[in-house]
Amino acid sequence: MALSGSIKTAGGYHWAYLNPDDKVSEKTSKNLGRATRGKKQSAEQIEKRVAHFKGKPHENYNSYKPVVCVETGRIFASIKIAAESVGVHQSLISKVLHGKKKTAGGYHWKFTKEVFYMTEKEVYDLLVETGAIMNGHFLLTSSLHSPHYVEKFNVLQHPEMTEKLCRAMAEHFKDAQIETVVGPVTGGIILAHETGKALGTRAIFTERVDGVMTFRRGFSLHEGERVLIVEDIVTTGGSIREVIDVVKKFGGVPVAVSMLVDRSGGKATFDDVPSFALLHMNVETYQPEDCPLCKENVPLTKRGSTGKK
Repeated sequence: MALSGSIKTAGGYHWAYLNPDDKVSEKTSKNLGRATRGKKQSAEQIEKRVAHFKGKPHENYNSYKPVVCVETGRIFASIKIAAESVGVHQSLISKVLHGKKKTAGGYHWKFTKEVFYMTEKEVYDLLVETGAIMNGHFLLTSSLHSPHYVEKFNVLQHPEMTEKLCRAMAEHFKDAQIETVVGPVTGGIILAHETGKALGTRAIFTERVDGVMTFRRGFSLHEGERVLIVEDIVTTGGSIREVIDVVKKFGGVPVAVSMLVDRSGGKATFDDVPSFALLHMNVETYQPEDCPLCKENVPLTKRGSTGKK
């Protein structure tokens, strides 16, 4: 109502439109006023309520949906990544997607469900946006120390983003005649499931029994079964080598290894099994006795679980 001139302030504040296109009707303004009467609302809460009364979803609900540039056919994992690519603010592309503008950056845009390819920058931006890439002083599951850590579950907690990443991994193996996707617990379970779904295959996982990696729960492979092994964050490749051994022991053929992030700097290799990573990071790691962060008495944070990455 403050925006329509019916009252001077709302929540103790004065309000004004930044863009005339953002104006709402008198009816919407009155509905919003009734819904927020007696409450202090943040700008985000008010924007969501405006969107609700206008009868369409708040644009942040769609911020992580993939979009396609109509003219070029290029697909982007999110509005933000698309905006950075063409050098415009993401709100302009959002306005095109919601019918408020015709073009942004000289292009037409629309939502799409088809995301099969992501550049390393797109993957990196997605991990940064979700807080998956962290800075500090960390004890890795490989027992090494590092000033950086990738918290996979900060991105894996979002099903739509996880699906995008796994479809991008699956794209590289769509012609490899994969029969089953295998991942080690815990993050590997999620990646195996989503990658297997994208490839139209079965998905199973390995876990440790008395410290030894193996299949449980009735999982098995037939002789010669073609297997794609997936893993989240890799530093030394120890867990993947164990999974490769399990696949061979059960009669399967490890066709390839696919990683969300290879942070080994190219040091993690798997003999005759080729590997692929959505993102390569050359991150410093130190033996505990040589760690400069320890010498500076920077508090050490232990994250993750057991096993060798």
